[in-house]
Amino acid sequence: MSAEIMSSIDSTRCPLCGENNQCAVTLGQDPSTCWCHQPDIVIDKVLLSKIPSVAQGKACICKQCVALAAQSRQGEQANLNGLSSDAHLDSFFDTLKKS
Repeated sequence: MSAEIMSSIDSTRCPLCGENNQCAVTLGQDPSTCWCHQPDIVIDKVLLSKIPSVAQGKACICKQCVALAAQSRQGEQANLNGLSSDAHLDSFFDTLKKS
């Protein structure tokens, strides 16, 4: 990896949206005080996998991206819970017919 790419990563910016990530480490604070270490924060592996490889281990995701991903997961789960298996299959077959 070139030194130019390495130096272009801004550790204070979310690698997904570009907003300030408010990372305690980049702010010179104790890592245990960071928003991401709070007990109600869950960062799933799918979201982490979306970080570009050049930014992995160099820049943290922001709280807003984590919250949006959590809302999306909850919505997906609600949709799955609201469908019976028959309704899910009907929806699947309807999609196939339209293709």
